[in-house]
Amino acid sequence: MQYDRLAARDYANTWTSEVPNGFNESKWNPGYAHHTESGGVDCANYVSQAISAGGIPVDTTWKPEAIAWVNTGQSISNGLKQYMVDTKGYFYKTTKSGVSAGGWIFETNGSHVMFVVANDGVTMLFSAHTNDRLKASFANFGSTFNYYYISASYAIN
Repeated sequence: MQYDRLAARDYANTWTSEVPNGFNESKWNPGYAHHTESGGVDCANYVSQAISAGGIPVDTTWKPEAIAWVNTGQSISNGLKQYMVDTKGYFYKTTKSGVSAGGWIFETNGSHVMFVVANDGVTMLFSAHTNDRLKASFANFGSTFNYYYISASYAIN
């Protein structure tokens, strides 16, 4: 099976809005629970929805909207990365210039994850929840954190 990174990108751009200091739940997919606990941490839920729309299969451990996957996943720092990269191998760590639409970025401290919707090697755009962002420039994102860039593997076993 192939991961459809463009379907994932289109999903990500459809189900968010531009609210830099907050969120607009009316632009979130009504088919999924909205996780606004602790002030609105829905970032990993949103990224999970997008990668599911791209064809990443749900299983007994992972699925979008499960309360355990709120923020960066499974109630542990970097859980979404650990599961999708280290356990399943659906994605791999890369460089900022190596991540394409359908990939994602997360802060190494585990506090936020964003979905990459465009990257031409010069300009990277992302969409996100928690503070809703739609095709926002990553160049304008705070530089006080270190990031991991995650790109999709081509085949899903």
